[in-house]
Amino acid sequence: MEKISLRERKKTKTWESLVKISTRLFIEQGYDNTTVDQIVEKAEVSQRTFFRYFPSKEAVMFRDYEKREQGLLRYLKEDEDGIEPYQRIKNALLGMANAFDQDRETMLAEYKIVMGSKHLIALDIEQDSRLERHVHAALREFRGRPFLCDRDAELVGGAIFGSIRSALGYWFEGGCKADLAEISGQCLKIVDVLAAGFPGRI
Repeated sequence: MEKISLRERKKTKTWESLVKISTRLFIEQGYDNTTVDQIVEKAEVSQRTFFRYFPSKEAVMFRDYEKREQGLLRYLKEDEDGIEPYQRIKNALLGMANAFDQDRETMLAEYKIVMGSKHLIALDIEQDSRLERHVHAALREFRGRPFLCDRDAELVGGAIFGSIRSALGYWFEGGCKADLAEISGQCLKIVDVLAAGFPGRI
């Protein structure tokens, strides 16, 4: 087992401190009303240190986006020639729901902060669109051949993502207390309906 150096432990501790303090300030006074100066003052570090860990204030909020995107892609690209696109999408929905369910507190805090800022809402929509495009791509091809045409892939992908947004909105508004796996089950039914209407070429 590789031993973590003292320097790496200090870096991790500083990163976690910046995240914790930023999140608390964003919740207490709103994202738009919180400055980097206020964050570094509470964290007792310099602005230079802050920007060494995060290129912007937005980066604190969306620090897990890349990890979530890669998680989605892993499911969508898993055994691409063996598992048909709709099933891979269903696997992705279940996998992401499980990951979100295990991190309820963080997810709820992020949701509250984002909903309090028009700027963050716009960024969140932009990032959602990027994730949706990965679903479109998964629906366009199977085993090296066209599965759905571009128009149908975008229609189906949009419908699937619409159901995901609705399910997550319900979950968040209820304080993330409901069973997300059960809620996601409704999304899976929608995928099945879409698969029947847009079967694709296998």
